[in-house]
Amino acid sequence: MTCDPETGRTSSSDVYVAGDLAHGPKLLIHAVASGKKVARAIYEDVTGQAIRHEDVELHLAIPDYRREFGYERRPRVKLPTTPPEQRIASQKAPVELSLSEDAARKEAQRCLDCGVNTIFDGSKCILCGGCVDVCPSLCLRIVSADRLAGDSKISPILAELLDGLPPEEGSAIIKDETICIRCALCAERCPTGAITMERFLFKEVPTCQAV
Repeated sequence: MTCDPETGRTSSSDVYVAGDLAHGPKLLIHAVASGKKVARAIYEDVTGQAIRHEDVELHLAIPDYRREFGYERRPRVKLPTTPPEQRIASQKAPVELSLSEDAARKEAQRCLDCGVNTIFDGSKCILCGGCVDVCPSLCLRIVSADRLAGDSKISPILAELLDGLPPEEGSAIIKDETICIRCALCAERCPTGAITMERFLFKEVPTCQAV
């Protein structure tokens, strides 16, 4: 019996396979993904409609977002391990053990939470430089607008924001996303509320279409 790895359909009528049976031994997440693909194929075969997904982006403001001071310097918690003599005595003895609940929570708090981003409202910014001064990772800078360079999509946006002002007389805040630690100090420091912390969510919305 053969199968289509993308749909789970087999050469035998009304028989579908997924997970390890279709792809061989892999991780649990692969089995879950395979199961979803097969479920969509079965739904299509039974109803005559295909399930499609539309991508939806959501940006949710977090007014009280705060991080514990020094969280980005907290060392990684090492997993406890079974002593070698116990592993030698039994093949069933695990090599690594699990963390305690307290240790697991502390380890989770090390996450930089990259789904949270700083959002800047240029109409409220007074270019006081407070966000630049307070940033511990030095990821923010205020530069002259004439130093900005971009593609054909950026240039019209910049011209609209300058509103006829010569680039050398305008200013802009630039941010290096690769070193931002999402500490939210810039949002806390901003006197006008021009900086907010917002969580980015990506959601797939299913829709049915006739095949």
